[in-house]
Amino acid sequence: MKIASEHKSQSGRLPPSAVAKSIGDVSSDVLMLIELQLKLLKLDSAETLKRSYFALSLLGIGILVLIASLPVAMIVAGYALHELFELSLATSFGISLIVGLISGIMFVLIGWRKLSRSTNVFARSKEEFFDNVAWLKSTLKRQKI
Repeated sequence: MKIASEHKSQSGRLPPSAVAKSIGDVSSDVLMLIELQLKLLKLDSAETLKRSYFALSLLGIGILVLIASLPVAMIVAGYALHELFELSLATSFGISLIVGLISGIMFVLIGWRKLSRSTNVFARSKEEFFDNVAWLKSTLKRQKI
């Protein structure tokens, strides 16, 4: 270690200022490494997303086909109610519509609530992390003389 060999006293120990400088240098390097690691994580995430476009496209198409099938399923349910319970077509389709609307609204409300709760955590963590890194960097730079 260059600093250690230059600042050793006669007792073989480093003076406190050299130890503090060495610790500051190492801490600064560690913070730089963490920052670079996070940048790499960001790039890897972007590459993963880019590679996933085809799979996500297939998933999206599948979801669209399922959504397009829902009106047909609702019509079938209406006819089934008409046949099984001898209701008028209007009543059967009305029941099918009401069941579809209620279930759809429930899924949207539950999903919206869960989504709004889950996204706040990442924003807070990211902001806090970068504030902490900036504070540590400035503290370590002040200690380097």
